[in-house]
Amino acid sequence: MQRPRWAAASTAVWATLAVAPWTWFLVRRWTPILDLVAIGLPLLAFGLIVVWTALVFRRRSTLSVIGLASVTVWGYVAIVGPWTPRSSPAPTSEIDVVSFNTGFRGGAADTLLALDPDVLVVQELPPAQHQRLAAAYPHDEVTAGVLARAAADHPKVGAYSRWDLTVLDAPPDFPGLRLRVDHPEHPFILYALHIAKPALFPQSYATSFGHHQDIVELVRDLGRAEILPLVVAGDLNAPDRAADYALLDHDLRDVVRTNWAAPTSRKRVPGWRLLLLRIDHIFVSEDWCGARGGRVEIGRADHLAVRATVGPCPD
Repeated sequence: MQRPRWAAASTAVWATLAVAPWTWFLVRRWTPILDLVAIGLPLLAFGLIVVWTALVFRRRSTLSVIGLASVTVWGYVAIVGPWTPRSSPAPTSEIDVVSFNTGFRGGAADTLLALDPDVLVVQELPPAQHQRLAAAYPHDEVTAGVLARAAADHPKVGAYSRWDLTVLDAPPDFPGLRLRVDHPEHPFILYALHIAKPALFPQSYATSFGHHQDIVELVRDLGRAEILPLVVAGDLNAPDRAADYALLDHDLRDVVRTNWAAPTSRKRVPGWRLLLLRIDHIFVSEDWCGARGGRVEIGRADHLAVRATVGPCPD
């Protein structure tokens, strides 16, 4: 009599352990600090897969195999799911947008100019590179700290355009430039952004997880009030599996995902690339569409550039 009860309890424990990772999708937006878990999710998923694989070889039971399959599928959905392509009608008027964080490394301007985008958003741009881009584009705007390593409250962002740019008012915490782009047929609003990275112990160019979410909510709420179509481009330091990304993705269209997306952060800190962080984004209003989204490798920078063709959706 005792053995069946023990077996039932054991089965329940195994089933609970197999299903437990899936609760991530229920709790991930409860508090900003869970974005820290989102950042480390690839390492957590790999660790769980290793543990379950060891259990399969040790116990050789059906339940352990089911648990391994469950954790593997969960890891794929949680990490690779935000990279999968989303269908979008081709825009009726094509505006090529590129966003790139140079990491203050030189040599990027020539490569960026070779891409020949209509609108270019650049973060952490060395002075000489800014001068090179400004000479090539008829219109450009920069934030106060774009030409030097500035304090944390001065984002470093430059925007370059074929069409006239008008700087618009923005709240004090706005992390970049709010611009009107006077396209001759389809004027639009451009948010050229560089949001401080979230950290447990903010220092240098970093902020708390709670403040990072406050900034993303500010961008979202400001975007909701825009009359013209909106394009949001930049290094948002919001991994695509985090709640902060979901705040924007709920209201806007992630046009980089018109093709397969993938990590954009390539810092040379040991083990950093294992985090598989896609933190550079281009979003547009729901009434605009995108095509040819993707990443571009530029020099030895610690980010990949992102690009997409955007414009009004077909009627």
